[in-house]
Amino acid sequence: MTIHPEALRLLYESIGADLTRISSEIKKLLITMPEDIVQIQKDDVAKNIGVNRDFNIFELQKALSFKDKTKVYKIVDYFVKDSKNNPLIANVPRLFDYFKKVILYHGLADKSRNNAASVLGVNPYFVEEYRTAAQNYSLAKLINIVSYLRETDVKLKGIGAVSPKDSDLSKELFYKILH
Repeated sequence: MTIHPEALRLLYESIGADLTRISSEIKKLLITMPEDIVQIQKDDVAKNIGVNRDFNIFELQKALSFKDKTKVYKIVDYFVKDSKNNPLIANVPRLFDYFKKVILYHGLADKSRNNAASVLGVNPYFVEEYRTAAQNYSLAKLINIVSYLRETDVKLKGIGAVSPKDSDLSKELFYKILH
């Protein structure tokens, strides 16, 4: 059995790098999958591991890459309402890594799918998302976004923020990113 790249990404996002837990969840997935299925899909992971397939960091990144404001704000609202499982302090570094890769993509001389995947350290399946983000965000805007992420990170750690509430900081951060 194989696993679709988006399903693998969601599995990693929900579990992290805990190999014991990964092994356990994969065994659980394999047991629950019908015998005629040859590839695990994103919906299978979401349904069997308890992850919301529409409201996770990867869907947020994808929505940001397309500048889909409606979807971004829906996901952010979901994160704010479920901040225990989606703390902004955990998502800021992931967003930083994502936008760092978009900056790297901007600088590539060879933007072919395989080269970009190799340089960015991602599955070739996801290169189109980075290409779209690079088209939607200028290099100058990306540098500003990195600055916004750093500001938010510092505020989340209690430095320079009057009220470091996730909800307020989230609204401010994503407004700045999208406008």
